[in-house]
Amino acid sequence: MRYDEFAEVLDNQGETPCMAYPDAFFIDRDQDAREKYIIARKLCQSCPILLQCLEYAVSNDENYGVWGGMTPHERKGLRRGYAA
Repeated sequence: MRYDEFAEVLDNQGETPCMAYPDAFFIDRDQDAREKYIIARKLCQSCPILLQCLEYAVSNDENYGVWGGMTPHERKGLRRGYAA
């Protein structure tokens, strides 16, 4: 999925959890990072565009932040699975 396609999905959806709480999704590496990832992932579960978000992040190799309910490390493993 290209960015313009994802942007259109976002525009049509209205406010999503990541728009309401952006600090929860792009996390600096600190001692609270694990807790923040847990919060972001829970917020993602209520998002109506969860799958489109994950598709965008995986297809565009997003290496930062929580996208589609997955951390960068989890998405890296998912991409490896696609390559297999």
